[in-house]
Amino acid sequence: MDVAVCGAVGTSPLKYQWQKDGAAINGATNVFLQIRVLGVNQAGNYCAVVTNSAGSVTSAVAKVDWVAKAYVAGWGAEVFFPLTGAKPVALAAGPSHSLALRSDGTVTAWGNNFYRHCMVPPELRTPPLSAPETATAWP
Repeated sequence: MDVAVCGAVGTSPLKYQWQKDGAAINGATNVFLQIRVLGVNQAGNYCAVVTNSAGSVTSAVAKVDWVAKAYVAGWGAEVFFPLTGAKPVALAAGPSHSLALRSDGTVTAWGNNFYRHCMVPPELRTPPLSAPETATAWP
């Protein structure tokens, strides 16, 4: 989950406080909530409490679940991908090749290797690397 958004209408100023499982999330006081790395620790029930001079209202609860047995599926030219062993924690996919950052910190590449895109440098094939704080998507 990248971003949750809560929309409210009322007399300004509107103040937001996001909660997880009924407890306030420290620093989560914007109209949006960004969960940086979704994992088992982020599973729970999320809502926003919006207050102003007239009082407060609580948003509907958004339940976030963690699926421990998720899988990666490929299609097209990149159906085969070498993801045995350490589990992938971040993926980058393109039209001709893809990359995976594994839970042990190593990087794996597969796909079209015409321009040596899939030749991972030795320093990236051995730990310790870590998953990025946030995921970025390009159109």
